[in-house]
Amino acid sequence: MNLDFRKILIAVDDSPYSDRAVQTGYSLARATGAEVTLVHVVDITLTAGDMMSGAFAPEILQSVKESGESLLAGLSENYGAGVQTRTCMPDDRPVQGILKIAGEWGPDLIVLGTHGRTGLDHLLMGSVAEQIVRKSKWPVLVVPKPNVASKPNTV
Repeated sequence: MNLDFRKILIAVDDSPYSDRAVQTGYSLARATGAEVTLVHVVDITLTAGDMMSGAFAPEILQSVKESGESLLAGLSENYGAGVQTRTCMPDDRPVQGILKIAGEWGPDLIVLGTHGRTGLDHLLMGSVAEQIVRKSKWPVLVVPKPNVASKPNTV
């Protein structure tokens, strides 16, 4: 596998699982001299449905966007020192938004975290990471959630 990355797209959400993906993506960028695009998708499947029902006022949508901008700025500031970074926040479904930005920018690698859902949660919620891996034309690095330390069993 060619590890000569020039462009790394890091897809994030507002969960703690994104931090590991961001750390990993920026570590790779520093090691290879790559530039980074941080992508946070404003999920229109949530906002559009809520707006149609009247439950999601335009000022709430604005608040969601401001929160996303703050998230991207914070991640870039906390992890991106010394790495050329741009941010992008499309309004779309997560998978489509990430792949659309990838198609426009042409990354050498997409990095994203996973919530590690299993069973019914996975069936109901699906997996953005899994869909990206299946549909992406670009290499994808899925960073798993951290293992929770457990005490060893006594025999």
